[in-house]
Amino acid sequence: MNHVYSSSSGDSPRRVHTALILVILLGLALRLFLAHTIEGSFDVYRWEDVANKLIERENIFLQTYETDGNPWSANSPPPWYVLAWMLKLISNISGVSFYFLIKLPMILADVIIILLLFLIGRRLGWKARHSLGASLLFAVHPISILISSAHGQFDSIATLFVVLAIYAFLSVKLTPFGWLQRNELFCALFIGIGILIKLFPLFLLPFFFFKMNGIKKRIAFVFWALVPLGIGVGSLLFVSLDSFINEFSLLFGYPSLYAVWGYPLLLNFMNYLFRVPGYEFLDAFFRITGTPVLGVALLIMGFLARKLEISKGIVIMFLVFYTFTPGFGGQYLTWILPFLILTVHKKGFKEFFIFSVFGMFVVILGNLHPYGGAFKFISLPVDESMRKLGSLGAALATWGWVVFWFAKEGYLEAELSSGVPPVSSLEQKNYK
Repeated sequence: MNHVYSSSSGDSPRRVHTALILVILLGLALRLFLAHTIEGSFDVYRWEDVANKLIERENIFLQTYETDGNPWSANSPPPWYVLAWMLKLISNISGVSFYFLIKLPMILADVIIILLLFLIGRRLGWKARHSLGASLLFAVHPISILISSAHGQFDSIATLFVVLAIYAFLSVKLTPFGWLQRNELFCALFIGIGILIKLFPLFLLPFFFFKMNGIKKRIAFVFWALVPLGIGVGSLLFVSLDSFINEFSLLFGYPSLYAVWGYPLLLNFMNYLFRVPGYEFLDAFFRITGTPVLGVALLIMGFLARKLEISKGIVIMFLVFYTFTPGFGGQYLTWILPFLILTVHKKGFKEFFIFSVFGMFVVILGNLHPYGGAFKFISLPVDESMRKLGSLGAALATWGWVVFWFAKEGYLEAELSSGVPPVSSLEQKNYK
C-alpha cells in the first residue's frame, strides 16, 4: 500500500506535490534571504577562524583561540570543522562570502526537515492538508529561521538526523538485524550521526534505551547510537593521542552559559529583587549539582515515557532538558520544534504558540548583543543593560512556560496511563 497517498484521502497527488514544493520553496527563500542579508553571530566568525587554522595546517584540538575578544576551543565534533574547512576553500576560490556558504548546510537541513515532516505525517495517517500544515509551520517558524540563517549555528543538522531516526523507525520494515529489528538499527544509526554532529541527541538515549524490548536490544541500540561518535572522535587518534584526549574532554566538559536560563536564572532574579538568604550557597550548590540532577531526571523520564509514541517521547525528553538544565544557549530552542509540530496537530497548539513567541524573543534579544550577536548592527534606543535585562526576562518567561507545560495537570499522566505499547498500534499498522 502507498502510505504517502491513498485513494481514501481524497487528495490529488499533483496538487499535494505542488503545495509541498511551494512550502519548501517558501522556507528556502526566507532562509536564503536572511542568510544573504546578515553575516551572522560570533559563531560564524569562529567557524571562519577554524577553517583558516586548518588551511594553515594547525592542530586546532590542542589550543585555545580568540575571535573578536571571545576565547574558544574546538568543542564540537570533528566533522563540522572539516565541513567549515571545505566551505572556506570554496569561498576562497569562488569569491562567495564564507558567512553565506557556512549557513547553507543548516538551511539544507531545514529544507529536508520540511519534507520529512510531510512524509512522517502521511506515514502516521494524517490527511494531506494536515501534513502540509506541519511542513508549513516549520518552514515559517521564526526560531528555526533565525538560528539557521541569522545566528549561524548548526543545531538543525543534528536535529535533521533525529527526524530521520523517527522516519526510519516508522518506515523501515521490521526484519531482524542482529539483536535489533532493521528499523531500530537505522533509528540508532541516525541518532548516532546526530550525536556526532552535535551532542544533544545524547539526551534522548534514555528514552530509546527503555523503549527497546529486552536488555539485548537496549545494549545494541546504545552501541550503534554511539558508533558514529566513536569513529568521529576516534579518528583524532590518527592526529595524536593528545588531540583525542583534549577533544574528548572538551566535548563532554564544555559548560553552557550558566544562569541565563532556568532555576539558576530564577535564583539570580529573586536575589536581584530582594536579598535571598543563603544565595552564595545555593548558587554554588546549583553549579555543582545541576548536571547530575539533569542526568537523573532524563533517566527517570526516559523510563516513564517508554510507552509513548516516538515523537511524543522525544518531546517529553526535551521538555525535561529545558526544565532541569542549568546551562543554556538560545539555539537549544530549535531542538524540539519538529517534534512539537508532530504532536500538536490535534491538541496543544496554544502551548506551542506561546512557547514559540517567548522563544523568538529569547533568540532575537540574544542576537542583539553588541559584541557577537547576529543583529549587532542594529542600534537600540536603550543601553546594553536594558537589552540584557529583556533577554533574561524572555528566557525566564520561556522557561516558566516550559515548566508549566511539562507539569500541568494531565499532560503527561494521560499519556503514561494509556497503556500504549512500546511500538504503538498505529506504528504497527504502518509496518503491515
